[in-house]
Amino acid sequence: MKNKPQTIVTRMTLNSKSLLARLLATENIVVEHDPASDTAYFDTASRRLVLPVWDNMDEDTYDMLVGHEVGHALFTPVGAEQLIDAINSIDSSNPNVVKGFLNVVEDARIERLMKRRYAGLAHNFRRAYTRMYENDQFGFRSRTQKPQDLTLIDRLNLRAKIGVHATVDIPLDAAEELVFGEMMRTESWEEVVALTKRIYDMHQKQLDNTPTPVNPTASGNTLMDGTPSGGAPVDDDSGAQPSQVVDTEVKTKPTAPITDQAQNRMGQSSKNPDEKQHITYVELPASFDTRQVINPYSKIIADFAKVNYGVEYAKWRDESKRYVSMMSKEFELRKAADTHARTNIARSGVIDTDRLHQYKYVEDIFRRNATVRDGKNHGMIMLLDWSSSMAGVIGATIRQTMLLAMFCRQANIPFEVLAFSDATSPLYDRHDKRNNINKREINFGRFKFHQFLSNQMSTTDYNRMMEILLAMSECRAQLVGEYVLNSTPLYNAIAANRFIADEFRKRNNLQIVNTVILTDGDDSNGLDNNAGQTIVAGYGRAVLRDRATGAQVALSEDDGYRGRLGKMIQFLKYTTDSNVVGFYLVNSTSGRNQVTSLAGVQYGSDEVDALMSKFRTEKFLQVSKPEYGYDAFFILPSDKMEMELDERHDYLNKTLTKGRIATAFLKTSQARAVNRVLIRRFVDFISRESEKI
Repeated sequence: MKNKPQTIVTRMTLNSKSLLARLLATENIVVEHDPASDTAYFDTASRRLVLPVWDNMDEDTYDMLVGHEVGHALFTPVGAEQLIDAINSIDSSNPNVVKGFLNVVEDARIERLMKRRYAGLAHNFRRAYTRMYENDQFGFRSRTQKPQDLTLIDRLNLRAKIGVHATVDIPLDAAEELVFGEMMRTESWEEVVALTKRIYDMHQKQLDNTPTPVNPTASGNTLMDGTPSGGAPVDDDSGAQPSQVVDTEVKTKPTAPITDQAQNRMGQSSKNPDEKQHITYVELPASFDTRQVINPYSKIIADFAKVNYGVEYAKWRDESKRYVSMMSKEFELRKAADTHARTNIARSGVIDTDRLHQYKYVEDIFRRNATVRDGKNHGMIMLLDWSSSMAGVIGATIRQTMLLAMFCRQANIPFEVLAFSDATSPLYDRHDKRNNINKREINFGRFKFHQFLSNQMSTTDYNRMMEILLAMSECRAQLVGEYVLNSTPLYNAIAANRFIADEFRKRNNLQIVNTVILTDGDDSNGLDNNAGQTIVAGYGRAVLRDRATGAQVALSEDDGYRGRLGKMIQFLKYTTDSNVVGFYLVNSTSGRNQVTSLAGVQYGSDEVDALMSKFRTEKFLQVSKPEYGYDAFFILPSDKMEMELDERHDYLNKTLTKGRIATAFLKTSQARAVNRVLIRRFVDFISRESEKI
């Protein structure tokens, strides 16, 4: 697999903290930041580690929270049923308090186990807990209480957290010291439950031995049950049966440890209410049937079956063969060069008898072995923008795509041509109201790929589809219904291609998948999750992740359109281990601002004129901008997509004179040179073994 791009985070936080990277590198955990959360917590069902967003959180507090919650993730192997069983075994009538007791004892265990696995965490715990103590985050100093005034469970909790880490004196008597020693040696959940029951009973006895004031009745001379205060049976002259007098006191139930909610108090005082801190989380589905988002070529052929388009596909195909032949020739030359580079010739150590007679004047008379390392099988997925902004160039774009498909078919390269569209579900409801689904998973409800071409097609289907596409390019096939040009769901296309590329690779036994994205703009739809939240192209903060590969990418409004798309491209490359080529269409004249912006040239500088002159002359620009995410990125003039075919027709329909013949020859030669440069670079990209142009 490729080196991980810097913007891709594997099971890490948005801040890419090194400690969290070490903790989570081998664990099946995802991390989320929630500004609404008071404290950190771990969701055992979804394997989510949720961290708060606090204004004054320093790195030690952050690392302590992470280390603590990852400790629960790794070492607290209990679900809701096991927790309920543990609570019931201790005191089913006081579940919330028992849960607090269990949490104190379990915290001591998991923090010790984390420090055992990651020794450096001890320093983070010490500094973080010291700060919490100094800021009274444990909450007892604000009540003017001293540590010795606290209950047993609170003193045990403080001893485990600030007594051990911050060396604060927390008094315990001899019996309590023994219990604390056991608490700091627990290894299993079963030991935690057993010890918690003992501490709970011990705590109850301490409460029972504490004098409890009685509550007198309104008369002031009877106890709560109405018996006389004297405590002895009393005869009543009226003959009524006297009440039985019982000398009793009210039993006090243990209360929850006040120090166990320290992190919550810290969060309530430090929580950042800024809405800009909100993060939208979107996940790729755990499993996905790609047929949900693909309109197959068989259906497209059937939808256009009854229309006679009157196009001369055979003539167009024959005229286009020279382009395809040129591309195929370049491809074969590159493959031959690549094979030569992978050939290693070595001496065998065995004398070649056919050369033995040359021993007097040739030193090398040994046989040679030629070894050719296996090359890599390439395939190509072409993603075609099927949006309304492409209306003016869709014809030329379709024909260029058809040429690439012809090349792939002739060169025996597996390929798919998929046009991405959102015109399939105009009444789409992005809120999925089912309860048994992951609300963070992507909802592809308003997105579809039109599978125009594929190497899986029969010759009959291939020719029929090429005829349909040519008719579309000449406006002879009306684009209505689900085939209408609409918005640009580029994010959806990239996300769905994560699964399509994997299937494509396995189906064709490929080592390298090349994805070609041909568009004239940026994403306009964003990504929806099942909760109805959207990653939007222009604002907000979001995280896109893929649990299958452990990849996670953070997207911010500060990235801008191009930066966000670049991160999405890198996400695709990482999750599919593929190459991605971008063809971006702009008008060679009116798109001056766009060309200079994409090329990274400051508008108004001296470089602009030279750049535009090169663009108009060569008919394309190759831009090297790593932040765009592409392995190769080409800017093409949308108004000159026809290239050599247009030049040829320019003079064939005129009366030929010597001057016109010379001009036509020059134009055609220049156009061919332009095509050869672009084709050479493109073919070089898909034929080589290296991963960078």
